Amino acid sequence: MMLVLSGTRKAIFEALAKAKDETVVLLKVKPSALLVASILNQTKAKKIICSEGIWKTFTKKMISALSDMGIVIEVTSLKNGRPYKFDEKDAEKGNSLINGGKTVKEAAKELKMSERALYYWLKRMKKRESATREKGNI
Repeated sequence: MMLVLSGTRKAIFEALAKAKDETVVLLKVKPSALLVASILNQTKAKKIICSEGIWKTFTKKMISALSDMGIVIEVTSLKNGRPYKFDEKDAEKGNSLINGGKTVKEAAKELKMSERALYYWLKRMKKRESATREKGNI
């Protein structure tokens, strides 16, 4: 199980008080010395996961203290921005509808997406297909 620390400081410290046996902590806020001390004292953390931006806010003292305690800090690169509303599956459904004789407008209406979104996903799907074909030929 993973303890996710995000939100207000009050909510974070309440979550820390409840999760005594957590070994993995996902840190979504900038760490303070008090927060790091609380993680060390109140959990059985062996690994802290954070983004690159949060990693940059760790002080050298925090990093050395955590490494001395045997806690690993894993830095992940997260995708920035808004998540997609549609995906490749929707593009594949749209492609099959269009190949079945429907117009783009009809396919988009059936999938409850705009025509522009459907064109975007079809284009993206075709680019991926051509890239995988090129990799297979080389």
